Amino acid sequence: MFYVIAAALLPVLLLALYIYKIDDEQPEPKAWLWKAVLFGALSALLDLIILSPLPKPTDLVPGSEGTPLGGILTAFLSAGIPEEACKMFMLMLLIRKNPYFDDKMDGIVYASYVGLGFAGLENILYLVNNLNNFASVAISRAIFAIPGHFFFGVIMGYFVSLAFFASRTGAARTKYLVLAYLVPMVCHGIYEFIWNKFCDWYLESCKSVFFDEKLD
Repeated sequence: MFYVIAAALLPVLLLALYIYKIDDEQPEPKAWLWKAVLFGALSALLDLIILSPLPKPTDLVPGSEGTPLGGILTAFLSAGIPEEACKMFMLMLLIRKNPYFDDKMDGIVYASYVGLGFAGLENILYLVNNLNNFASVAISRAIFAIPGHFFFGVIMGYFVSLAFFASRTGAARTKYLVLAYLVPMVCHGIYEFIWNKFCDWYLESCKSVFFDEKLD
């Protein structure tokens, strides 16, 4: 089990170290970075709690399963919309009373760490539920899923920083906060749709029992 957890968290650690090294002028306190990772993991749990009682997205439009419309519904309603909403919510809680959130780079740092926290817990769950072929799952997710969550976090953090440090009016701040959610949500949904549509070989070989309801 140690090797499974290590394989799940190694790409998360590498990306966390990468963004930490970039933020070398005014590095954030490590305690707050760990807190960001924890908030990210909590956002993954929140996402699961919200989605677990809900019907499959394709049930909303009868006959849509297996069609492009069904793919879009699944990509956005099961991944893009709820996951980015949960990460955004936890990010705002994190920075709300953070005395170290005082620089444009900080939004990117904290949002990327929240995204990595989400990705880390999600990755552990995928690998634990695919022990027979965890190595192939770990490699595939290290190449695509983990960097994806990192990338969406960077986008979210960029707009959050604009909202707090480059907005002179309330309207401008609101605009950037809306974009902080919408842009990564759309990117995530598009990524999920393309992945589900053209990477069935991966989904069928390493679909997690824990996420069956979410990915079906």
